[in-house]
Amino acid sequence: MNDTVTSVEKDYKKCPVDQVEIGKLLVRGGDERFEVEWDAEAKVTPMGSLVFFAQYLQTGGLMDRLCQGTPLAYISHNAPKARDVLGTIVMSVLNGQTRYAHINALRGDRVGAEVLGVSKVVSEDSVRRALTRGTPETWNAWLTVQERAVYEPLLVEPYVLDIDNTVKPLYGHQEGAELGYNPQKPGRPSHNYHTYFIGSLRVVLGVEVMPGKKHSGKHSLPGLWHMIDGLPPQCRPRLIRGDVSYGNEGGMVDAETRAQLYLFKLRQTTKIRTQIQSLECDAEAWCDAGDDWQGAERSLNLMGWSRARRCIFLRRPAQRGPVCKALPASKETEFDFVEHLDSGSSYEYIVLVTNDHLPIVALAQLYRDRADCENVFDEIKN
Repeated sequence: MNDTVTSVEKDYKKCPVDQVEIGKLLVRGGDERFEVEWDAEAKVTPMGSLVFFAQYLQTGGLMDRLCQGTPLAYISHNAPKARDVLGTIVMSVLNGQTRYAHINALRGDRVGAEVLGVSKVVSEDSVRRALTRGTPETWNAWLTVQERAVYEPLLVEPYVLDIDNTVKPLYGHQEGAELGYNPQKPGRPSHNYHTYFIGSLRVVLGVEVMPGKKHSGKHSLPGLWHMIDGLPPQCRPRLIRGDVSYGNEGGMVDAETRAQLYLFKLRQTTKIRTQIQSLECDAEAWCDAGDDWQGAERSLNLMGWSRARRCIFLRRPAQRGPVCKALPASKETEFDFVEHLDSGSSYEYIVLVTNDHLPIVALAQLYRDRADCENVFDEIKN
């Protein structure tokens, strides 16, 4: 439906017949059928699409699943029903509300409650007290089950799982706000969002919110392996992809123990640079890697590694900036190292480590596709 749908109570009517006039739509919400009317001249309201979303919940059984296994355990007969509490929260979220006090604006919406199949809209105090029941661990376990039920059917197809983190500057006094790595606003407290997602589908499988000081990749790995271990074998990623924060011994050993394929970027340490210089003397070692890149392959056992691993060296001509106006020629003798730098081609390098057996050109393209991660973060933040 377009954005001209309105949610005035008179527009929802129980429909005893199957015939629908032009400008009306018959939908099913809860155990009832509703006839929805819309007016192209009316103003848009936040709850205008509730009846259509309720039909989606009803068809997929999502609302019933949401109410199963909740940490809400009431003893009193006067306490609200768990479905009423969760239905109120769903209505509040769909209405764009961000505070408990806003829930009171929904108390008179009898139509919305009926469409979602709840007996009433509970008060803000009932919602607030309900969310204090149970431990954070039980709530997180229940929410994880609900989230996986939505995206898990997609994971039977082979996919690449990207792991990355982003900085979220904070203003005010928020829990976990610490001074850490923050290139955009140095000195500003922040959170760090360690995220696991399928970039090509824009599907986020998990996010670990950590203080600003915990920005390195090692803080992402416990949550990553917990998520992967909880997936059925047929739903696990074909490949895990990450930047230099994840190309360390701990992460690679954990992946190899689980027979999980990975593709990580390596820091250019002294031994890596020595290997690059050695490859520069062997012109036959390089092959085409696509998109003006050249690739070479070596098996290396770096310091701190427990075994030798397949490393992919990629290079391309360095991107030079615009040519500046030449300075007057100097009469003094030039140093030898300047002459050496000016001679020959200048390259920029990327070094990858993997346990996959794909050819170099395929691995190079896989890592170039990782550049889309920043677009995902920008879309989520904005």
